[in-house]
Amino acid sequence: MATQPEPTLTELAAKRLLTIRDRELPPVLQQQAILCVLDYIGALVSGAAVPWAGALLEYARGKPLRLGLRTLTQRRKAREQDLPMWCHSIAHSVIRDDMHLQAGAHIGVMVIPAALALAERDGWDADQLLKGVVGGYEMAAFLGAALRSSKSSNEHFRPSGIIGAFGAAGAAIAGAAQRDPRVTTDVAANALGLAANMGSGFNEWAWAGGSEIITQMGSAARGGLFSFDLAVAGIESSATALEGRSGLFAAHALAGGAHVAALQFETQLSKSGIGAGITGARFKPYAGCNFVQTPIATASVLSKTIVERGQAVEDIVGVIIVTSTAARKYPGCNFQGPFQTVQQSKMSLQYAVSAAISFRGQMSEESYVQFQNETLQHLIEACAAEADSAYAVALSKEGKQPCRITVQTRDGTEYTEALDDVPWLGADAVKDRCKTELGKRFDAATARRIFDAVYSLALGKSQCIPADVCELLAKLK
Repeated sequence: MATQPEPTLTELAAKRLLTIRDRELPPVLQQQAILCVLDYIGALVSGAAVPWAGALLEYARGKPLRLGLRTLTQRRKAREQDLPMWCHSIAHSVIRDDMHLQAGAHIGVMVIPAALALAERDGWDADQLLKGVVGGYEMAAFLGAALRSSKSSNEHFRPSGIIGAFGAAGAAIAGAAQRDPRVTTDVAANALGLAANMGSGFNEWAWAGGSEIITQMGSAARGGLFSFDLAVAGIESSATALEGRSGLFAAHALAGGAHVAALQFETQLSKSGIGAGITGARFKPYAGCNFVQTPIATASVLSKTIVERGQAVEDIVGVIIVTSTAARKYPGCNFQGPFQTVQQSKMSLQYAVSAAISFRGQMSEESYVQFQNETLQHLIEACAAEADSAYAVALSKEGKQPCRITVQTRDGTEYTEALDDVPWLGADAVKDRCKTELGKRFDAATARRIFDAVYSLALGKSQCIPADVCELLAKLK
């Protein structure tokens, strides 16, 4: 008697997404999904003000495509894999979007616009949209955490780029499967397998300051939607696209770590509660790389002490930044310049700390383009980044990112400040920031209309975000 073959990882992942489809989302997951959407909307609105937004909009206008934020209740037949490209890229432009520590990635700006795009195209209701968001976070988070669990992943590849298509495909499955009988377990598994092949993105931008950091997000989500549509049309993927001898884990987990990654992914799928991916999302207090968050907060506290003691920034002759090994070695983080773009300055530990001290903790977009500021350059040159093994343990075991900064002045005085972790924003702070960002782009009534439309997603299942609200967001310039 033939034995039943063990399910592959994409099959297990597909079944989990269909479980999300079939269950009622508990209120806590609904609220977390809505919070992530609000954070994304705020990032999108802020990103529309960056210098390169015009170039991205010109790209979008040159294609016969909608931007994915028009009306989320009207069906469209056109294939629109490119439609979230503008929204993904713009929302990541300020680098203040949400962070998933275990995955080492920015999941929201890849998953949420993909879910919104399909909601518009395929007529999803609010329940489908929220389930799509939860499912997308689930897949991206689990895949990213599995890759990082091997301790041998290739740091030249960007985690967000690798996992984004997989997450976008997961969003498509969890949302569309509820009403589309074509989305079977086999079709869903094929979509995930195809999406695993779409992941890409290198970290050279962190050193050279290129703009590919933003296009990676749009490319990833476009690949996920493309994979989903291909699978629905009947295209099959390798069943072992993840765990196979030349699959994704073997390609990215070096030194024999593929088995560890595959086991971690399977364990998460079988033992983690529904919503484990999205509940791991964290909201940054500052624009910039995840690894500069605690250093900026620490330097901001320290700057107040320096001012209170009557010391001038020009009197500082040494700055020692103690962080985790992961932070110090990540591409672009241990970098003292020269700086030419904000992509470089928002990654650099030295720049971030020096700017926080120079500007007394008042960090803004203007803070990151002070490339000719002599006082700031003096501080950057005085900085040294060191790693503490205990901080590495705190990061890997507790998910915390400690930092300690010591400042030395000409008269021999030393000032030291330390924080145990990033002061992540809570729910109220995320809502307030979104309202502030909307208020900078729209009149008060319009800003309130947009905020309320997203915040009320959990109240009904008949409609997603109203058409007029989506029109406003789609016309951002």
